Amino acid sequence: MQKVGVKALYSRRQEIKERMMHYNAACRRDMRLSDLRLRREESDKPVQPTANEYAFIGSEFECDLTDPSVVDLLVELENEIRNEQMIELYEEAQNQDWEAYYFHLCSP
Repeated sequence: MQKVGVKALYSRRQEIKERMMHYNAACRRDMRLSDLRLRREESDKPVQPTANEYAFIGSEFECDLTDPSVVDLLVELENEIRNEQMIELYEEAQNQDWEAYYFHLCSP
């Protein structure tokens, strides 16, 4: 089976970003659940980390994870996701302030 290169991955950029976001959300949920389970059991066993963060992308999109340019692209996409989420959080916080200011100006 031939692995997909960087050029082919660029065409599926948005799809990969969405998949990464779903995967990260699932990982956060799983970590919370496992943390709760550990606390409930009062166990000393550590949670096993994922061996390869991008293995799910490699298998789903058939890309070569040993190629540094592919890994660079995936890291770039993950950073882009983080930046977009930070901007969304900032805009949500600022939007509430502007709405309050607007209502203050409109009130008699």
